[in-house]
Amino acid sequence: MIPFPPYKPDLGQFSGDSTDVMKNVLRTANGVAPMPDLLAIANSIGADVFGGWVYRNAAGVYGLIAATRTNLYKLSATGTWDLISKVGGYVGPLDGDLWQADVFGTLLIFTNINDPPQKFDIDSGTLCADLGGTPPRAKFIETVGDFLFLSHLAVSPLAETVPSRCAQHSLINDAENWTIDGQEGSSDLIICPDGDEIMGIFSRPGGAMIMQRRYKRRLTFSPGTPTAFTMTDLDPTRGAVAPNAIVPIGGGNYIYLNETGWYMGDDHQAIGSEQMDRSFLKDVNPDKNTWVQGVNDALNRIVWFRYQDGSDTYKMIGYDWELGNWLASDARVQYLMTTTTVAGEMDDYHVPMDTYVDSKGAGIPMDSLSFKGGRVNLGAFKEDHILYQFSGAPMEAQAELPTGQLIEGRGAFVRATQLLGDVPAYSISVGSATLPDQAIDWKSVSSRSLRTGKCPHRVDGKFHRFRVTIPAGTPWTIAHGLQPTFEPSGEA
Repeated sequence: MIPFPPYKPDLGQFSGDSTDVMKNVLRTANGVAPMPDLLAIANSIGADVFGGWVYRNAAGVYGLIAATRTNLYKLSATGTWDLISKVGGYVGPLDGDLWQADVFGTLLIFTNINDPPQKFDIDSGTLCADLGGTPPRAKFIETVGDFLFLSHLAVSPLAETVPSRCAQHSLINDAENWTIDGQEGSSDLIICPDGDEIMGIFSRPGGAMIMQRRYKRRLTFSPGTPTAFTMTDLDPTRGAVAPNAIVPIGGGNYIYLNETGWYMGDDHQAIGSEQMDRSFLKDVNPDKNTWVQGVNDALNRIVWFRYQDGSDTYKMIGYDWELGNWLASDARVQYLMTTTTVAGEMDDYHVPMDTYVDSKGAGIPMDSLSFKGGRVNLGAFKEDHILYQFSGAPMEAQAELPTGQLIEGRGAFVRATQLLGDVPAYSISVGSATLPDQAIDWKSVSSRSLRTGKCPHRVDGKFHRFRVTIPAGTPWTIAHGLQPTFEPSGEA
């Protein structure tokens, strides 16, 4: 058996332990698994999406909010979008930026650099309103312990500072008090003296991390001191280039895009070097590399990123941070997010009353969690402005094995191939070449025989390459590799 190797497009077609072609599969420890297709779960929101968030209120009910550039909407149980913007709407974020949001107590607070921070009460709210106090306009927001942080400010309380290198936190336990008075626990301004603009801030054990374009700095909570947080310079040379591609994955660890490629953690672990960096940096639109956006699919332990190539086509790549493997998908998504089913009432489900029963009978219990929502999954908006979940039938999967010689130093005649796994339907194409610098000559596609369980071939050559295609909708769970049947050919 020739196992499916990791996807490392940087290494080319002759790398014996990697492949440069693989799409719409997830990795397992000993093979590949299907990637679910996109399944629509809501109506169109009507415009390009600039943000999306899942929340859970005090009653345990889940909700989902999404943002266009100029408005905020809440998803209803019937799949429609209810406007929750304050009267008049908003200017919205700059090109390439997104709305940002975080929960502080019962408030979901939204920000972009052009509008005052907005608050929405997740327990009882119907419309947003300006956040109280005198919070600065800012690109980024993060709840850090008992404080709310705003960073990359539009203006600074101190005229001599550079607002884009500033962060300000609220009074302890009060997101609507921004008075800087020098008292313990009061609002305070944090100034990053160099390192270019702040690209993001995220909470971590004991404090937070400030990511700048060319610097990483750690904030440590320091109770009993004149300032609530002390700042430590962590890395003075390597920062993040795309604010929405800084993705925490838990335990203080995170993945981010630097101008030289993909990295993970405080120690700048090069997860893309000799795997994805060259291919990605060649493909991404150089004018939109700061627009790359990512989200952590915690269920599958994958961080997915969407970006635009040189023709502005949306593309997806992913990094399996548990197995250390890169992935790719041809799903064309405009915005990635965590999604959830939202709370509903009986009338929303359009089923007869006699199918609802108490918890002791059969059917849908009156206290079913279906009415609270909360089935979390990776989701996305496409360019049709419809919200989808990756929860459908398997997508069409394709993988190629690296080009190589089946018999070292001479030709081979391939008679058949068989995919090892629980895949009931698939096709395989075999390509060949006489010299390594020749283009692969792909033969006709051969489908699996129901009689032998193999794909028949008649392909002679010194170098071979195998392409496996599993049709969309095929029910399968794992494929381990390919078993070719071959013999020496007359070509020495």
